[in-house]
Amino acid sequence: MELSVQDDMTLDDAGAMARSFRAALYSQGVTPCACPLVATHSVNDYAGISARDSEYRRRRLPEELKDGITSATDNVEIWPLEIQLGLRTSKEPPTRVAPLPLS
Repeated sequence: MELSVQDDMTLDDAGAMARSFRAALYSQGVTPCACPLVATHSVNDYAGISARDSEYRRRRLPEELKDGITSATDNVEIWPLEIQLGLRTSKEPPTRVAPLPLS
């Protein structure tokens, strides 16, 4: 999933919007994923940006990626928002689950 933010939003604004959206999803029984990155462009906009810099590589791109921004026409910036890993520990040993019989 990708959220779109307004041009005048700050990184803090984007993080607050993502957290509010996640809370709304939780309230409806949906467990959303983390939002690890915030970018100035949609992944759909910068997909293929490196290949478009080369005429040879541009010709090899799928048709829908041949046109778009290049490093000469735009500057894509990406910042970490929620780069974290969680680890749950327990003092209890893990329970073994018997494998299902193959049928």
